[in-house]
Amino acid sequence: MKVFPLFVVLLAGAASAADVKCYCGSKDMRSRCCTAYGGKESGDFCIYKNPTSTIRAAFVNCCPTGYTHYC
Repeated sequence: MKVFPLFVVLLAGAASAADVKCYCGSKDMRSRCCTAYGGKESGDFCIYKNPTSTIRAAFVNCCPTGYTHYC
C-alpha cells in the first residue's frame, strides 16, 4: 500500500514535464534566440523542456517585431 502514493507523485511529475514548441518567423533569430535560452532546434521550431514563463516570454521578445512568433 505504501507504493501507491509514490506512484501518484511520479505520475504527476511526469505529466508536468512537457516539451514546448516555440516559433519565430525569422530563421536566423529563431536559431539565435533558441540557443540563447537553452532550447534545442527541431525543424522550424525551438523545443524547450519545461520552460518557465520567463523563458517563454524571453524567446517571444527575442523574435523581431513583424515576424510571427509564439511560445
